[in-house]
Amino acid sequence: MLSNIALIPSGYYSGPGLPKNMSGFLPVKTDVDLIVDSINQILSTRVGERPMIPEFGSRIHNLLFEPMGPQFEDQVKVFAVEAINQWEPRVTIQSMDVNIDANNHIVEIAYSFLITKINQTGAGLFVLQTE
Repeated sequence: MLSNIALIPSGYYSGPGLPKNMSGFLPVKTDVDLIVDSINQILSTRVGERPMIPEFGSRIHNLLFEPMGPQFEDQVKVFAVEAINQWEPRVTIQSMDVNIDANNHIVEIAYSFLITKINQTGAGLFVLQTE
């Protein structure tokens, strides 16, 4: 019966534990927060990983065993921008920086974007552990 199902409107955190803000209410995510979550979901998903949408995701994971250098950074940017442009039409990427920690096998992708319909900017960070 539907009356027994708890519905949480979009924009509200719905993860495990349902954290509350200082006043005891569920925190509301902003447009920027929702876009950052979406972009990080796109970048963390391997192409072919989702059975119903096999083309969803990014090809960044194809680079995991490549040597980490300047060409690696450029290819990460190309794959990240390609995936974001394909799967997140609400934004335009304004800048992207790739930082590599080869000793710890970590790739950080810092990006800034413009939400085109509301002309609002935002920024996010995606961290990929390659080991």
